[in-house]
Amino acid sequence: MAPPQATLHQGPPKNTMSATTSPAQLNQPAETAAPETRSLSKAAHTAYRIYKWLCLKARIKPVMSLRRKRGKGKDQRVAEAGAEAEDEDEDEDDIWTPEVYVYLLVGGHEVRATVNVIFDTGSLENIISTSCLREGFHGFAYSRSVGERIGTSLTGCEELLSIATIDIRWRGRNNRAQRPSIGPNYRYRVETSTCHVVESDEFDLIIGRPTINRLKLFTRNTDIFGGFRGVNKVKAENVEQEQKTADAQRDRAKEIKKLREKQEKEKKEAMKSTQQC
Repeated sequence: MAPPQATLHQGPPKNTMSATTSPAQLNQPAETAAPETRSLSKAAHTAYRIYKWLCLKARIKPVMSLRRKRGKGKDQRVAEAGAEAEDEDEDEDDIWTPEVYVYLLVGGHEVRATVNVIFDTGSLENIISTSCLREGFHGFAYSRSVGERIGTSLTGCEELLSIATIDIRWRGRNNRAQRPSIGPNYRYRVETSTCHVVESDEFDLIIGRPTINRLKLFTRNTDIFGGFRGVNKVKAENVEQEQKTADAQRDRAKEIKKLREKQEKEKKEAMKSTQQC
C-alpha cells in the first residue's frame, strides 16, 4: 500500500486580470500595444504643413498686391496718391500754422496750393497778392482794371490798389490740430470768398474782418469773466443798512478826532500861558 502523500495547501488562484493593462493592450494585438507614436508623428506633420502654407502665403501676398497696382489705371493711381498726400498733410502737425489751402481753376482744372494767410481784423477786404497767383497758380488768367484804392499800408505811406476781384475757394490746412487757445476755429468744409488782387510780394493772402466775423473764426469758447451771483432785494436792503451804519461810524470817528485835536490845542495854550506867568 502506497504511503499517503501530503496535501499541498495552495492559496486561491491568482487573478491574472488584476494587472494594470490599458484598453489598447486588451483590444489590440501584441505588436500594436506599444505607445501611440503614430498619432504624434501625424500631428507634427500637420503642423509642418501649416507652417509651409503660411510661408507661401506671405510670399504670394506682395505679388498679388503688385499685380493689382499694375492693373489700375494711371488716373486712379494719381488720385489715390493725392488723397494719401492730403491725409498726411492733415495729420503731420498738431500745432496750428498760418497756412490755408486755396483752390482756383487754371485751364479748366482746379489747382490747389498752400499759401500763407494773415487774419487781419483791421482790414475791411480780403486781399490776395499777384505774387501768390503767379507762383502758386501759374497760368491763372484774370481781367485787370484800373487800380482802385481799397486801403493803405500800416505806415500809411503806401496805398493798396485793387487791380481785379476774383472768387477763391479755401479751407484751413490743419483742421485737426489741437489748439485750445490759439488759431482760428475752422469749419470742416471749403469756404468761398471774394478777394481783391493787389500788386505786391509782401504777403500771400489776407482775410479781412467781415469774413472773420461771418465765419466766427475767433469766437472764444470760454467766458472772459467768471460767473457771479446777482444781489437780490433782501441782500440789497442789508447792504444799504450796513452802508449807513459804516457812514455813521466814520462820521463819529471824525467828530472824536476833531474833539481830541481841540482838547490838545487848548491844553497847549494853557501850558504856554502858565509858562509866561
